[in-house]
Amino acid sequence: MLEPERILRLEVGRVVFLDQRPGDLVVLSAADSDIQTLAAALAGKAPTALSVRAQNLLNLQQQLTIDTYAEEVLSQARLILLRLLGGRSYWSYGLEVLQELAARQGVALLVIPGDDRPDPDLLALSTLPAAVADRAWARGEIDRFILAKLEEHKLRPVPDAERSTLIRRVTFDL
Repeated sequence: MLEPERILRLEVGRVVFLDQRPGDLVVLSAADSDIQTLAAALAGKAPTALSVRAQNLLNLQQQLTIDTYAEEVLSQARLILLRLLGGRSYWSYGLEVLQELAARQGVALLVIPGDDRPDPDLLALSTLPAAVADRAWARGEIDRFILAKLEEHKLRPVPDAERSTLIRRVTFDL
């Protein structure tokens, strides 16, 4: 079951501290729809041995907030799933903290893009094998089919081409 987030705000300097119990799986995303979908999927399910927590990245903007949350919650997780819109630069300090935590404590880290395009730069930050990270971006049967064919040839997905590149390719083929 997904524990609702409880937030304690300390007004001195506007620093935000998040009061949330640790969990085996922690999902971090800036999209409320991700967190609501996860909560809906877990609602009414029988409790399992796996505890799941979720947190909106908008609550994790200050370095002290990130450091404290990492120490109190993330350090006890077995897997951290970070869905990041806007690439590495959107949450660069948080990514550094997660990578250091994963390296120091052996926490599994899966970093996936917040849209439907593969982002090898983000996937490379994951501590899980590339095949697991690559599967995270596959949204449908066609993506899974293409990924399986790439894996057969020991290839990995590349980022989507820019619009200008696609136009050049189309006109070149004509």
